Amino acid sequence: LSLEELEKEVVDAVAEFKSHKQEYDEKRIREQ
Repeated sequence: LSLEELEKEVVDAVAEFKSHKQEYDEKRIREQ
């Protein structure tokens, strides 16, 4: 795995994590 590929993996993982967190936050806000 080259450094570029590794960086892309990390960026994708972070983006996925952020979108999951956003969905979770929206659900929590609606439940309040």
